[in-house]
Amino acid sequence: MNENCTLRVLRHRYAQHIGAPLDSVTGELIFDRYDAGDPVCQRLVAEFFNGLGHGLYNLVHIFDPQTIFIGGGVVERPGFLTLLRQHLAWFGIADYLDTVSHGNDAGLIGAVYHFNQLYRSPDDDRH
Repeated sequence: MNENCTLRVLRHRYAQHIGAPLDSVTGELIFDRYDAGDPVCQRLVAEFFNGLGHGLYNLVHIFDPQTIFIGGGVVERPGFLTLLRQHLAWFGIADYLDTVSHGNDAGLIGAVYHFNQLYRSPDDDRH
């Protein structure tokens, strides 16, 4: 999945297409141009969602989860979850999706929690 459907891959593909440096292309730029009807962005975003759909479909059938939580800055974009569900409806997994409550900070919060579980002293009563 890391080679098909990450925002970095999406940014890289668009940067290559327009001949721009990667650091000048943001996910926000791509999705804004997608919304504006840019055919290249529409194709790249569709490929992004298709790759994500294939990966999530496999995970659903391997692990049988009740919910798949999606996080990161892109999920904070208005309408992202609706758009993602529309693209994933074909895979039959749109109803499994929800967004994390901490948005782009979810990974960091999880890492801190995990670190505290491993290294915090049992005598440490700070919260």
